[in-house]
Amino acid sequence: TLLIRTVDRNADFNEYQLVLSVVSNLPMTVVTDESEVGDILVNVEDLNDGKIPTFTFNLHSDIGLTNLEGSFQICSVSLGICYDRQEFSFEDGQSPWSITLKPAGKLYVELDDEIKLDLSAIDENGFDREMDDYYHWFVAEGTGDTDVDSTGSSSAVVEELTDEEIDQQLIDLEEELLILNAQINLIVDEQDPMKLQYQEEKEDLIEERTRLECQKSTSNCNSVEGNAESSGKLFGVDMMTLGLGGFIALLMVVLVMLLFVKGRDSEPEWNYDTPQLDTLANSAYGGAAPVFQNTIVPSGPPLPPTGLPAGWTMEQWRHYGQNYLDGKL
Repeated sequence: TLLIRTVDRNADFNEYQLVLSVVSNLPMTVVTDESEVGDILVNVEDLNDGKIPTFTFNLHSDIGLTNLEGSFQICSVSLGICYDRQEFSFEDGQSPWSITLKPAGKLYVELDDEIKLDLSAIDENGFDREMDDYYHWFVAEGTGDTDVDSTGSSSAVVEELTDEEIDQQLIDLEEELLILNAQINLIVDEQDPMKLQYQEEKEDLIEERTRLECQKSTSNCNSVEGNAESSGKLFGVDMMTLGLGGFIALLMVVLVMLLFVKGRDSEPEWNYDTPQLDTLANSAYGGAAPVFQNTIVPSGPPLPPTGLPAGWTMEQWRHYGQNYLDGKL
């Protein structure tokens, strides 16, 4: 509140009270229909289950918005959590601007997904403009597009891709699988709903990888041998390789067991009780005879009947023991 007082020379005065509202930003409105009044018009394509949606932004008012920044959040309605957030900005150029929204760790959006948009900008007067709340979209059911041939039967649309395009999609799939594996490993609880969902998404990605590999011109998935080979693969290792590796491992185990049994049967009869009388150990095979033939000659005078004097060591006894016995110490 601002109070202004004016006083004339006769001491008469007037007071004026102004109420000022200070705001951090002004509102900005997002609409999805050209007939609606708003600042930003957003059109969405392919917002269906199994699709990758595209969002197109157009300026829809005369307030001169620039430096548009925002983010998309992709949330699971059933789990009640948002699993992906992607930021974007439109600082240069003129509208329209387009964004293709591909969820992290997925090939496309799903029926359970909810998409939230948050947007901010600066108007021509330098004021910050922000949305009061998220704008929401929910993924609709798939369109089920089909091709109808001359016989009247329908078949699913098959996208024709070149080998180079397939290789690029396979690279993207491997990156998404790495991200999914990291997310799965971070969750310790095996029954956690999010971990179970990630595991299902991983299976879908692996199936999609197999489908793409079969679309390549060098693929033999359509032949009997190719089907058997692809079904016998496990992460790039076929069953023949696994079988050969298992056979080699089994052979090595058998050889080790045979050597162990043979070693036990041919073990020499050592005389552990009186090794000095063991002829085998003391022979050229054993080579230990000189050890038992040497006689250890004690050094120093003989010990008294009471044994080594208290506090003495054998080293001291060897040098000064005789003086002790002679009574000189």
